[in-house]
Amino acid sequence: MARRNDRSLEDQCEKITSRFDKHYARRLAKHCEGTGMKPAQLVRFAAMVFLDFGTLDLVTKIQKVEDHLVLLRKDFQEAVYSEEE
Repeated sequence: MARRNDRSLEDQCEKITSRFDKHYARRLAKHCEGTGMKPAQLVRFAAMVFLDFGTLDLVTKIQKVEDHLVLLRKDFQEAVYSEEE
C-alpha cells in the first residue's frame, strides 16, 4: 500500500477525513438535523456543490445582480418622478 505522501493529490482527494472545532461541529449538526443527512453526506454534498457551481463565483454574481438592481431602481424612480412633472 502506498504511503500518503507517495499518492497523487487526486488519489488523496478520493477519501478525505475532516475534523471541525466545536463551533463548526454545532453548525454542521444543525444542518444535518434540518436536512436529515448524515454529517459525511452533507459535507460531501457541500463540496460537490462548491466544485460544480463555484460558490466563490456565485458571490461575485450576486453582487453584480445587486448592483444592477440598484441601478434599475434609480432608473425606475427617475422615470416615475419625471412623468409626474
